[in-house]
Amino acid sequence: MAIDRRHRVAAGLCGPGRPAGPRAIDRSAELAGIALIQRPAHRPQGQALQGNHAMKRISRYAFALLALCTAGAMHQAAAFKPTAEFGHVGIVRDALARISVRSSDGLSTLRFSERAILQVRDATAGVDEIVSDRGELTVPTAHCDDELLPECSQRIIDIKNTVISLLTAPTPDGDAARRQVGRALHTLQDFFAHSNWINISSGDPGLGTTVLSRLGPTQDTCERGFSTLGSGTLAGLGLSSTTTGYFSLVLAPPEGKCNHGLGLDPGIHKDEPSRTGHGAARAAAVNATEGLIRQILGAPGIAGNDRAIRAFLDVRGAVGFVVDTTGSMGGVIAGVKTSIGRIVNAVASGANPPDRYILVGFNDPSVSGATVTADAGALLSAANGLFASGGGDCPELAMTGALRAVNAAPDASQLYLFTDASAKDAGLAGNVITQARAKQISISFLTFGSCSPIDPAYYAIAAETGGQLYELSRTTAETEKIFGLVNPYVIGTPKPVFIGRGAIGGTRNIDLPIDPAAVSLQVSAAVNAGSSARLFDPSGREIAGGQPGVTVTPVTGGTLFAVSAPAAGTWRVTLTGTGSFDLSVTADSPIELNRFQFVESRGRDGHTGLFAIKSQPLAGAVQQSRATVLGVVAGASFRLVSEAGIPIMDLPATNGGELAPDEWSSAFQLPGERFRVQVSGTDGGGKPYLRTYPQLFLGRTVKVEALGGGFGNFAPGLNTVVRFLVTNLGATDSFAVTAVDERGFIRAAAPATATLAPNQSRTIDVPVVIPANAVLGTTNNISLSVQGASTANGSVFTQIVRATSIAGDLDNDGDVDRDDIAVIFAARNQAASGPADPRDVDGDGRITVLDARKATLLCTRPACKRE
Repeated sequence: MAIDRRHRVAAGLCGPGRPAGPRAIDRSAELAGIALIQRPAHRPQGQALQGNHAMKRISRYAFALLALCTAGAMHQAAAFKPTAEFGHVGIVRDALARISVRSSDGLSTLRFSERAILQVRDATAGVDEIVSDRGELTVPTAHCDDELLPECSQRIIDIKNTVISLLTAPTPDGDAARRQVGRALHTLQDFFAHSNWINISSGDPGLGTTVLSRLGPTQDTCERGFSTLGSGTLAGLGLSSTTTGYFSLVLAPPEGKCNHGLGLDPGIHKDEPSRTGHGAARAAAVNATEGLIRQILGAPGIAGNDRAIRAFLDVRGAVGFVVDTTGSMGGVIAGVKTSIGRIVNAVASGANPPDRYILVGFNDPSVSGATVTADAGALLSAANGLFASGGGDCPELAMTGALRAVNAAPDASQLYLFTDASAKDAGLAGNVITQARAKQISISFLTFGSCSPIDPAYYAIAAETGGQLYELSRTTAETEKIFGLVNPYVIGTPKPVFIGRGAIGGTRNIDLPIDPAAVSLQVSAAVNAGSSARLFDPSGREIAGGQPGVTVTPVTGGTLFAVSAPAAGTWRVTLTGTGSFDLSVTADSPIELNRFQFVESRGRDGHTGLFAIKSQPLAGAVQQSRATVLGVVAGASFRLVSEAGIPIMDLPATNGGELAPDEWSSAFQLPGERFRVQVSGTDGGGKPYLRTYPQLFLGRTVKVEALGGGFGNFAPGLNTVVRFLVTNLGATDSFAVTAVDERGFIRAAAPATATLAPNQSRTIDVPVVIPANAVLGTTNNISLSVQGASTANGSVFTQIVRATSIAGDLDNDGDVDRDDIAVIFAARNQAASGPADPRDVDGDGRITVLDARKATLLCTRPACKRE
């Protein structure tokens, strides 16, 4: 959230025609309640104010309000800005790019993949997210604020140990390890941005191994005299001992302590290139980031453990199977078992298998839990336990099975659902799409005849997640051929070159520039009977079975082509016929359009960045986007293409400024049809490439927002509510509302339906019952999906189980003090996230300055001072 939006409480006092003199502003500040939440300040009689003499006549409260009135117009103070190249994103990339590890046999060098670095970047920046699933936006220890040096340095050690435990587990969890290490790196990097370390030392503070000490409350670190705003000039022990600034929009630091720096007072932060000491602080943060990662890689149980190291340094996602186990699926299940057996053999001869494997069986009325393993042999054992039985009626619980697999899968996974029936629970399709898109999971459907037409939900899920749908014959031999679809993701990391689905309309040629770095090419063409797909290499030669490095697998519904070491140049797929096609072309190459997101500016005051909107974009609006292209490219040109892959419009994307070198930004009005995003250009050697982002977009006329941003009180044994806001931007419509979660904590959303007029909104409450034995730190993804007659949308909220807190303890540090008041003040003029929102102290459904005033009565320390 931008800083100017956080100052609406003072807007009536700061606008044109408002009192501007010191005395008038002082009185206005008291009327606004600002005075009630100022820290009492005492200055020895006769001591002169420091700094600009013109400020001497302004009282403490007037000075505070002036800071609020001018902060929006001033250059923001920002802790190493979360998504900026000069901030957390760039620091992580620079540090992790330095790191290499020799394999245990000494034959190979292991490095962080660009995918893994991107995930750590996101996790590091996400600590500042206002809707962060880590819930650490307002936790001072996460940012090394307020002289919390023992706490923040201990936090880094604790998270490091958690990462080590994740990587030394029987099944190393690299995905969770990268997300956790990002939390530690944010704190570590903020130490250098928020402290005086580079002012007093050129050494290593020992973060990750050493608990730092804190100066006493009466030991001065900055000049006295600016008690309302706090000084930004080091003095006393601040010239020789470590300290950090105090962060608040409304409360001054203790007298003689340093301010972080917001509004009028610059404080001691070194966050932006314009700040003195920024370069040295950033360099120190890069070195310390590298040091913490090397501590992890050198830890007992990880050093020399190639499996753990590979899990940490690369993102491979999972390969998952969701299998209908009703009575008519016997032959298909046998084929699935055979395919998994072939996966076991492929993994035995490969060096870089998926992070894990997933297997879910679904029947009616039961759905099995997800089998999750990194051992392909264990996957085969679980598959051998599947057998066909039961069923009876046609539709089965396919969506429940898909949700089980999506919830168990890490990001960037590939899931395959096998069924011969429609979905009894098709109403959950929107939740499947919402959850899968949030984790960049692709879902493909292998259908084997049906007691009814192919379920439209299968087409929708495959299209919106970047998967495919095949219609196959119900035989073991046919099912075994699907190994050709799965195998590329078992032995490599294919990247989408082209994805399209539509009518052929006679003959259509699709040209595909393949770059020299591609080690394999896969073409999966599903076509109707009477239509065909042919593949030609850059010389014009048609690809056929029996050629060197070529495997061609015909199936009932199409053809699978696999080419090893494809020649660089323009390949061509020729589609012929009058039916429809579903085409996916991938190449295993370092170049990847890793993500395309619609974004908005959010975050902690002074820590704002571009974060993803967790729903489909809105129709008719100008939307800001961010794309990330991994790999060495000399240029990138973006365009929108239709669902069939036909160009719609070029995007005027820009690169540079605060963006990372691999990021491009664009603002554009969405087309009225479904679209994907393609990027093309040349690689580092000047050869052309093409990549497609697999997810399908469509501007929606209903908006779904998760309220609260992680501020809800989610403690073990607690019954609470998560609130969403649904806004209809189209014609009057009735929406069906469904909510699902990962852990089974939620109850039915209320209301279950909502009829909304144009521009009308409705809050939807999702009751949450957290078990008394829930483990602290457990995350739970809750998705809410709404489906109307002509539009649909959904959003994801991630709650985290936390320790029980006392009333007013919003940062969960065991007391109520100035930091908790600041949390409320920062969220003023927003709707409460629900009846249990702890920021809404007076319970009127709005977070206002009155809540901040009332919260001061809950403070557990005199004058709301920190300990």
